[in-house]
Amino acid sequence: MNPAKVARATLNPTDKQTPSLLYGDERMFARLVKEIPKLTTGPFPPAKFPGGPRLPSTTLYVTTTLLNGETSRFTDTFGTVVQDVDRRGIFTFTEKDWQDGFNLKFFAHVHLCRSTWPLLKAAGGSVVFISGIGARAPVADYMIGASVIGASLAFMRALADLGKRDGVQVNAVNPGSVDTDRFRQRLAIIMKKTGLDEAAAIEHHRKELDITRFGLPGDVAALVRFIVSPQGRWLHGSAVDIDGGQVIPLRMSMYD
Repeated sequence: MNPAKVARATLNPTDKQTPSLLYGDERMFARLVKEIPKLTTGPFPPAKFPGGPRLPSTTLYVTTTLLNGETSRFTDTFGTVVQDVDRRGIFTFTEKDWQDGFNLKFFAHVHLCRSTWPLLKAAGGSVVFISGIGARAPVADYMIGASVIGASLAFMRALADLGKRDGVQVNAVNPGSVDTDRFRQRLAIIMKKTGLDEAAAIEHHRKELDITRFGLPGDVAALVRFIVSPQGRWLHGSAVDIDGGQVIPLRMSMYD
């Protein structure tokens, strides 16, 4: 099924008289009934892929707000002013992309905890995972990262259950946007796109994410220090967010 056909069936800004979006479901479902029987398998991987085919692969067809698209303003038949952004694209994640993502963070946690657990058990020690807020509000352009964090937090809670028996404290810290080298890379892109100086770009980005301020590595370290201290020992199996109140997902495509 061609996603473009479905999109055009529901809304076409070039029409002389654009139907109201309230008619969209009726038109879309009528087209789906017609197109779904025509579905065929593949091609997997895409026949034409930059750099040649990569096997195996997962191909995701997207008709969402993931990509920059063509914007148009028009008035529908109900007299409503509508701003439409037509966005279509293909994201392809190979098995290697997924394996690299999980090896970097998830399996690193698993292997380290497995190898040191006897020492932690003997000492009555503590484990603190540095995870992230990506799994709290997953978005498609951070699909692998959000999946890795979600798996990491599930492993942390399962390990915490074991820790109750073995006397090992297990928790996780979920940092938001922290002033690191990666943050500075994003900031440079924002400065280039907006023409703002560094201070203005930081404030612009802070408002985008709706946070009190950006974090510092010391903020995360101080929280970890409290968790493993006698005062924080009652924390167990907890995932503590430290993100300045961030409620808007961080879409990495903003910085492509």
